[in-house]
This record gives sequence, structure tokens and C-alpha cells, in this order.
Amino acid sequence: MSISVGFTTEAKKYNSTKQLTMSVTHQCNLKNGCSMLKPTLFLELQSDIFPAFTGFKIDNRYYTVTDIRSIRQHLFEIDGQVDVLATFKDNIGSSTQYVVRSSNQYNPYIKDMKYPALADTDLITTYLDGLAVDTDGTYVVGIVGIGESANMVKYYAFNTFDINSLLLALFSEENLDTGGLSIIGQEIQKELFNPFQYIVSCYWYPIDYGFFDLTHNAEFVHFGWWEAKYTIEGQIYQVSACRIHENKRIYSFEETFNPPKHPQAPTRGTYLNDAPYTRYTLNCYSFGSIALNPSPFVDGDAGAIEIDVDVFTGLAQLYVTTSSGRLFTVTSQFGVPIQINQNTANWVGLAVNAVEVGVGIASGNAVQTAKGIESSLHNNFPQIQTNGANGSKVAFMQRANITGEFRSIADEYNSDMGRPLCAPKVISTIPGYIECENVEIDLAATKEEKDKITSFMESGFFYE
Repeated sequence: MSISVGFTTEAKKYNSTKQLTMSVTHQCNLKNGCSMLKPTLFLELQSDIFPAFTGFKIDNRYYTVTDIRSIRQHLFEIDGQVDVLATFKDNIGSSTQYVVRSSNQYNPYIKDMKYPALADTDLITTYLDGLAVDTDGTYVVGIVGIGESANMVKYYAFNTFDINSLLLALFSEENLDTGGLSIIGQEIQKELFNPFQYIVSCYWYPIDYGFFDLTHNAEFVHFGWWEAKYTIEGQIYQVSACRIHENKRIYSFEETFNPPKHPQAPTRGTYLNDAPYTRYTLNCYSFGSIALNPSPFVDGDAGAIEIDVDVFTGLAQLYVTTSSGRLFTVTSQFGVPIQINQNTANWVGLAVNAVEVGVGIASGNAVQTAKGIESSLHNNFPQIQTNGANGSKVAFMQRANITGEFRSIADEYNSDMGRPLCAPKVISTIPGYIECENVEIDLAATKEEKDKITSFMESGFFYE
């Protein structure tokens, strides 16, 4: 049986819907017993050179040439296989399918696991200058002293210069009584009067001294009932400091931030701004290094850091928030403890062992007191008295910052592998490489043809 068959020498991808142009037509005979899906043709030509045909078309079906054999002089046997993608291109193009990958469109938020991550990482650091701390800082000292609310601790702010006046007062003899207690002498008064017992706490803060109301809250400092005084070049001075009232107890500072983004995100997908390709670490003073969840910042949304410091206790809380709410809260010792010490000699013991001083005490009204003290104090060596323990400022040596650690991914081949789309689409609207899932399509075709089309569309094909 002789039929008209169109032949082409054009090239195409095996998994493409491209319909080749038939450049020549020949009359051929079908081999007896051949299949419609895999026909074999007999073609007689005026040459013994194998023809360069790549495909042929019978009626509305396109075929790919699978083999050409020479039967005898001028007669060739051509095997073909139905090209289901080209044959049913219109049906495929008009169908709506769930497209998993596409070279034409993509969803930048879907993680593309097709390409492996590389071993190297990029580090980018963003400094939080809004949280920059004052290097001179402020000393906050808690002291029990006479005055209003005498039985309560009062807190005073000292700058780095004025704190020295307090230290001078701790060692000054100007604090000693020159009235009724003068009869027992300064030696015994130094034993009886211990200014350190009135100092409850001393913390250094990286806070600007100007935060406190220096004009309206200045007052004289007392150690218990005694005025805090000191002498410089014969001139007596009374220690004055800024009283910190309850309304200034909490010091707060905050800054909005936008962490660095993955360098490949603009070209490869927003998903790279999320884990595991992106990791953030907040390095913030005494709070240490804190891992930040990158998910809230994928789209470039800003966050905020707030630190509230209780200057009375040295404790602070750090809050990290986003537009969606608070991410977490961390509590830390923010104030740096400062140790205050005093070299105190055993004045009474020294006095009793000195004949002339001992006689002076024995002849006075404080004989029994001196003897009582003498009976319990025998050590003539100086002693060290301390209040608190020294902390470290090392946590405040570095500016607060957020460090981004980014894992790069391998180069892509979008034209032939596509990117994630995961959306229902009309196939003809997204030409190029396509992968579908759960393909359902109505075709006037054999089961084998339908199965082949489904296999092509789900494993990846080109709509051209």
C-alpha cells in the first residue's frame, strides 16, 4: 500500500514538542505487520546513499526516525517511532497542569534542592552603631546615708573624674568627728567608722553620663551619718554627686537593623536568605553571641533590638523584635562590678602598743573601751578591706554587630533544568523547560501514547 509521507532533516530535542517542517514528500509502502506507533517504511530513491532523514509525518502523527537500512539497490527500509510530544502539542499546550519546575517562571521563596551547596562560606558583618556605647561611661554607686529615706540605699552617678572624689573621701580623715568623739582620738574612730559598710554596690556602665539629670539631682553624699569629705592642698571639699531617682533607674536604648543578605539571593532566589543557606549571629556586649532565626528577615524586613538596663542592680534585658512580634528575650549582667578596697591598719592595736599613746588612752574616759578593743585585737599588720569584685569591660570593647554566614550554591542551568514554580499553569503560557506533577490530560490517543506523554511531562520536557 502506497502512502504519501513527508520527511525532514531538521534536528530537535528528544523531549520537545517542537513540530519539524517536512521539507520533502515521498510515496512509500508500509511494511506488512508494522505498528502504527512504530511503523516501517519502504522508500525507493534514485541513489544508493543513505538519506539524512531525522523524522517523518503520516497524516497528523509525527515520527522520529530510529533506523535506516538498505534493502537492495535504490531501496531503503526506514523505521520510525511516534513523537508523542509533537503529535499532541496543541493538547499539551492548552492543558492546565501543576508545574513543579520551569525555566520561564519561578517562585523565589521555594528552596531549590537541585543544586548542591558549596563548601566555602561568605561572612558579612553589619555593625549596630545605634547601640554604640560610651567608652568613658558612668559609675553608679549605691550608698546608705542620712537624709531623706535614710534607711534606704541611695544611688549616685559619677563620671570618670568625679568618682575619684568619692575614693578620696573613703581615705580622708575629714570624715572623722572633731567634736564629742575626739576624746578617743582618730585611731579608734578609724576602727569605729568604716565607710565601706555603707557602700552597697558599685557598677560601671557604658552609658553617657549626660543621661542622668545632672542639674536638678545633685546632692551631697553621706556615709551613714557622716558627710563624705576630702582634703586637697588644705582645702576641704564635700563629695557631691548626681542622685539617681526611680524615674531614671531604667536606661533604654534601641536600634532598628536589617541583617546582611545572601549574595546570590537577587539572582538565584529569595530562599537563599533562609536556613540552611543563611545563618545570623547577634554579637552584643555581655549578652554574648546569640543565633538569630533568619526566616523573619527573608524579604528584607527590618528588626529591632532594645536593651533595658536596671542601673541599680546591673541587670539588663535584651529584646529582639520584628514586624511579626518578639523573637526572644535575654537577661544578662550588664553593669561591670567595680571592686572598692581600703588598706586599713589596726589602729587600736598600734595605739595600745605605743606607750605614750597607750597612756593617753588609759588616762581618758575611754579606758574600758580601749581595753575591750585591745583584748580582741592583737594583729598589728595592715589589713585589706574590699567591697565587691572587679568585673570585665572586655564585652564592651567591640561594637554590637550581626554577622551573616552564607553558603553558596553551585552554578545553575536554568534553560535545561528550570527553577521551582509549584503552581498550576496553562502549559503554552510558560514555554521552555517544564516539569509537571500528577499529569492529567484528555487525549484521543492510545494508552501507550498517553503513558509516554505523562512520563515526558513529569520527568521534564520542552514546550517549543
